Amino acid sequence: MWIGGLHPTDMLQLINNHVEVFGPQLEKMKSLTSEITNEEIALTTKFKNIEATISNTLTGKHFVNKGDKVAMSNYYNSKSFLVGKLTIMHKYMDETGELRQKTFSRMHKVLTTRQRVMTLFTIHDHLTIHNS
Repeated sequence: MWIGGLHPTDMLQLINNHVEVFGPQLEKMKSLTSEITNEEIALTTKFKNIEATISNTLTGKHFVNKGDKVAMSNYYNSKSFLVGKLTIMHKYMDETGELRQKTFSRMHKVLTTRQRVMTLFTIHDHLTIHNS
């Protein structure tokens, strides 16, 4: 689900491990981490539920086409149902990107310019190492 980058909480953890924050910044980063963790868990739960629904539909008896009208009706209803669920899944995937962007934006409001630069280098180095 977290295609295209880090989990927001992983990004925050990475930054907390490599960029020194003090006093009020530390409290703001802890608060941000807690809030983003809750949002990430909620989004992951929604995604897993929709994934299970899609999987159950695909493995269900509705896709057994016996050539009769009831089976065909069930088959077409299941296809329509799946298209709707895939649309919802796509929406959730968009929300993952939005959550990552929100995390990055809010994190940068807490950090100084120097810390922001260190954050960008840290994320770049992490992604370079893990994608090579």
